[in-house]
Amino acid sequence: MSYKFTTGSIRSGDIYYEDDRQGASTYIDFGMDTITLRPSGSAILYAEATKVGINTDSPIVALDVNGGLRIQSDSIAVQNSKTPSSASDTGQAGQICWDTDYLYVCVASNTWKRIALSSW
Repeated sequence: MSYKFTTGSIRSGDIYYEDDRQGASTYIDFGMDTITLRPSGSAILYAEATKVGINTDSPIVALDVNGGLRIQSDSIAVQNSKTPSSASDTGQAGQICWDTDYLYVCVASNTWKRIALSSW
């Protein structure tokens, strides 16, 4: 493992790890207010002040996953219920929330639709 840095009052650089296998280096890339984990040279985890991206280096929300996401083997659970106050409540396209009576989907910025839930 090696660490490179520049001299002076500011240190910058990356941490590299190379093993005896073929392929690109694995390293931690320290950018301008960002950190990126790059196994075999490909970015898989990108972190900045308030956002984390997984196979994305430009997250737009706190956790932005590019690719498949598995919560459980056959389901995704949204733990806490939320009821938008109106069809024009604050929201971003793609948000999904629920309460005991409805499933809500934000279809565009500050535009919610809902569908009634029933037992069967």
